[in-house]
Amino acid sequence: MGWERGYDDLQPKHHGWVSAHTMAIISRATAENGFVGYALASKDAQNKLQYEYFDRYPVFFSALFHQVLSLRNQMSSQIYLARQVMNLIFLSTMIVAFLLIDKLIRNKLAALTTVLLVFANPYLLFYKDMIHFDQPALFGFLLLIYAIALYKLDGVKIPLFICTFVAVGLGRGYASFAILILWFVIEGFLILRSKDLIIIEKLKSILKHPSFFVLVVGILWGASLLSYNILVESHKRNVSIWETSIINSAEDRLSLSESFNAENEGIINWPGFIQGQFDRITKWSFPVKQLNFIPLGSALLLSLMFLFMGIVIWKQTLEKKIIYLLLLLSGFVWMVPLRNLAAFHDYTTMYHIGIPLVFFATLFTIIKLPKAVNYSLVILGLVVYAVAISQVRDLHEQRAGEATTYTYDFMRIQEKIDGTGKNIHLTTTLPYGPYPAGYYLSGQYLTPLQLADYVVSRNKNYLPNNLTPDNMVVFLFKNEPVLSK
Repeated sequence: MGWERGYDDLQPKHHGWVSAHTMAIISRATAENGFVGYALASKDAQNKLQYEYFDRYPVFFSALFHQVLSLRNQMSSQIYLARQVMNLIFLSTMIVAFLLIDKLIRNKLAALTTVLLVFANPYLLFYKDMIHFDQPALFGFLLLIYAIALYKLDGVKIPLFICTFVAVGLGRGYASFAILILWFVIEGFLILRSKDLIIIEKLKSILKHPSFFVLVVGILWGASLLSYNILVESHKRNVSIWETSIINSAEDRLSLSESFNAENEGIINWPGFIQGQFDRITKWSFPVKQLNFIPLGSALLLSLMFLFMGIVIWKQTLEKKIIYLLLLLSGFVWMVPLRNLAAFHDYTTMYHIGIPLVFFATLFTIIKLPKAVNYSLVILGLVVYAVAISQVRDLHEQRAGEATTYTYDFMRIQEKIDGTGKNIHLTTTLPYGPYPAGYYLSGQYLTPLQLADYVVSRNKNYLPNNLTPDNMVVFLFKNEPVLSK
C-alpha cells in the first residue's frame, strides 16, 4: 500500500516515484484548482507560496480519478483502489487489443492467444498497476487504431470521430497525435501516387479525406486541452504562460532546451537512444524476462521480426496493410521526437506494443492450425499469462520493502495534524523521489523549519514531543515556528 522500487536496479524508482507523483497530482485535481492538479505546495523562507509540477495532460483522467478516490478516506484504501483502477484500464486495453487483432486476422482464438502472450510480458505486467498517465493513453492509442480499422475495413465512420476525442483526452493522450499524423501521411502518399488524378484533384482529395479531418480536429482538441492547463497554472502561480512548468517541460522533452540537452547528453545521445530502444522493444515483445543478446543482437532480432512481418503483411489487402503499419510505426512516430522523455522512462516502451501484437498475429496468420490446436494454444496462453501474473506479484512483494509501513505511519500522522493548511517541515526525503509527500501531506504546505507547525522526521527522538510514538519509520513532532506566518 505504498511506493515501491522498480523491477531491478536499472529502473530503481519508476514504479513508486511515478505512482506517488501521479497520486499527488490527482489529490489536487479539484474544482477549486480548475481540475488541474499539481504535485507539491510549499512555502519558501519568505513565506511565499510555491507550486511544483502542474498536470500537463487533459484533466479528465485526474479529475475523474479524484472523484473515485474520494469514495475512500484512508490513504491505504485510496492507494489500493487506485491500483485496481489501473488494473481495470490494463484489462480494457487487452480487450481493445483483442478486438483489433481479431478484426485483422478474423480468428478469435488466435487473437486471444496473441493478446495473452503479448500482455504476459513481465515488464508490461510490472507496470500494469503503476498509477500513471501512459496506461490510459495506451488504451486510447489502441482504441483509435481500432476505430480506423472499423472505418477502413467496415466503412463505419462514427467511431472514428468519437475515438479521436476520447484518445486525445485520455491520460498522456497527445500520444495519439502520432497515429493521426501517420495515418494522414499514409493516405496522402497513396493519393499522391495515384495516376488517375491531376495534382489539383489529388490535393483536394487529401483535404477531403477523413484522415485529414480527424488530424485537424485531434490537434485542435489537444491544443485546447493543453492551453487550458497552461492558463490555469499561469493564473495559479501568477506568472506568464512562458514561465509555466508545463511550457518548460515541453521544451525539455522536445529537445528545445540546450541546457537540458547538454546536461543529459550521456543519456539522450542518438546512438545510445536508438540502441536502448531496440533493447527495450525486444525485451517487451515476448512473455519472458531474460533475453541475453550479443552486441547488436536486439537490433538483429528486431530486423528479422520486421522482415517476417513485412513478408506476411505484403500479402494482405491495402486496407489491412494500413492498419498493420499504424500498429508497427506509431510508437516510433511518438517516441523518436520525444526521445528526451523515452530515454529516461522505460515504461514508455508500451507505446510499441503494436510490434509484438503484429508479430504474433502474423505468425498465426502463416500457421494454419486446426481448431482443436487453437483451443490448446489459448489454454497455453492462459497458463503463460497466469504464471507471469504470479511472478510479477511475487516480485512486487519482494521489492516493496517498507512501502506499506510508510503509508500506515502517514495515516497516523494525518490523524494528528490539526486540520489542513498547516506548515510541515520534512527533515529527509521519502522513498521514492520528491513526490510522496505531495500525496501523503496533501492539503498541507512543505516549509523551512522556522515556519513549520509540525516536523516529520525518521529520527524518533528528533524533538521531545513525538506525537506518533507508535509509528515505525517516520514520526510527527509539534514545532513552534520562529517566523510569523
